[in-house]
Amino acid sequence: MLKRGIVFGIGVACVLASRGFAQSVDEIIEKHIEAIGGKAAIEGIETIQASGTTQMRGNDAPFKLYWKKPDKYRREMEMMGQEMIFGYDGENTWRYPEREGGRGGGPGGRGSRGGGRFGGGGLRDILGPLYDYEERGLKVKKEGKESMEGTDAFKLKVTDEDGNVRYVFVDAEFFVILKITTVREFQGESMEIDTYYSDYKDVGGIMVAHATERKSMGGPGGRGGGSTQTVYEKIEFNVQLDDGFFIKPEG
Repeated sequence: MLKRGIVFGIGVACVLASRGFAQSVDEIIEKHIEAIGGKAAIEGIETIQASGTTQMRGNDAPFKLYWKKPDKYRREMEMMGQEMIFGYDGENTWRYPEREGGRGGGPGGRGSRGGGRFGGGGLRDILGPLYDYEERGLKVKKEGKESMEGTDAFKLKVTDEDGNVRYVFVDAEFFVILKITTVREFQGESMEIDTYYSDYKDVGGIMVAHATERKSMGGPGGRGGGSTQTVYEKIEFNVQLDDGFFIKPEG
């Protein structure tokens, strides 16, 4: 199942170019960037427009996602009949409609500094964290190989400037990302969140996973645990998006 999801949509030329045993972190990341389309093609992405459905706690939540370089972001979603919009206009995050008390966006709101979890997140949500790791000051260390459902994967430890750690698992044959494990603190204890990537398809020369599954065992007592599946129905690059589209709606 996992292997079929990865292979789907990957051309023979890409496969042949990616074969071989990469020894170093630099070689692994270089082959990864080549496998998903190449640095020039990635740098040519100015905007993203995507739509799909996220399933959480037994409920389907349709969404639309928009991103514009360098970090403008907008996400529209419908959950249990309620429509919500989250955005980042380049200076502040916002939510519409606002939560009671005005929390969740605007000056001083969570994520207002540098875009927080929204800043640049649109492209990295689609392509993963490795394609621009040097520019963001990330440190990457190779920690050997692991088998995932019969597929060999390189395990890379990615540490940011604040000491936050993620483990990125890269397919040893096709060099696409299979899984990212994020380590978070929850009530004084470490909690791991696994995100699996599959159903890779070519979108304008860029290989993009069209299905993800996020799993967590949760913190103490199982709180925060569960599984969330996201399926992208459509992903487009370089569509026209005006800056005003990322400003919080009035009214």
